[in-house]
Amino acid sequence: MKVGKKEISYLFVALGLILVVGAFLYGNNLAGKTETLSTENASLETEVSYLQDLMEHKQEYLDETDRMSMEMEDIKAQFPAEIRPETEIMYANGLESKFDVLLNTVNIPGTEIVAVDSGVPEAVEEATAEDTEGATTDSAAADASGDALASSATSITLYKTETSLVYQASYKGLKDMIRYINEDTDRKSIDEFSLGFDESTGNLTGSVKLGVYALAGTGKEYQAPVVTGVTDGKTQIIQGGTTLNRNSANQAGDAGTADGKASSGTTTPEE
Repeated sequence: MKVGKKEISYLFVALGLILVVGAFLYGNNLAGKTETLSTENASLETEVSYLQDLMEHKQEYLDETDRMSMEMEDIKAQFPAEIRPETEIMYANGLESKFDVLLNTVNIPGTEIVAVDSGVPEAVEEATAEDTEGATTDSAAADASGDALASSATSITLYKTETSLVYQASYKGLKDMIRYINEDTDRKSIDEFSLGFDESTGNLTGSVKLGVYALAGTGKEYQAPVVTGVTDGKTQIIQGGTTLNRNSANQAGDAGTADGKASSGTTTPEE
């Protein structure tokens, strides 16, 4: 079968079109892959830059973590583990004994949980959530330290106990009591305060509403207040722990009887 020049030219045109279409499709595919690789490369460069920054500031981050841990311990030390009614009653008793103040009423309505912000910036939370597979051991340790701090902070609960005191006081006694409350080592706040003057006695009268705070979950244990000045008797009512010697008592009794008989036998009544 003979193929004419016309058919051959058609074949060349068809082959050319196939080559053009193939090159176009291959070029588009190659461009798509190139763009994908460029995006991945940029992401990896950002990740590498982040890890390099962590390595460069590793000691700074570790030192800051230690500083924050110490600061947290100092803050936790300022709060008792629990506030109970007997704690506040003995605190009020201490105010009366220290200052020229008479507390007529101590009211403790109850304890409530105080909502506290975690204090962790949103950016830090996002960075912690986006863990990278290529993180080094040092960066992982730093992240673990940060997670431990955040976990410790969220496991602690802040409680507030309201205590209302109705008082009578001299001018100096009231000032000393307010100063003492403000300078107390345990965390307290004066939420409400009222003041009046009693003309019949010349004393100041009113009420003070305190907010007393405690932290639960710090590992501290409740410290019961020390109650002094209460007499609880003696374990041994006989001083020196002496015991009764029954044989000696019996011998003494027999001797007394014999002496009595002898005495009655030798004595004659006078007429």
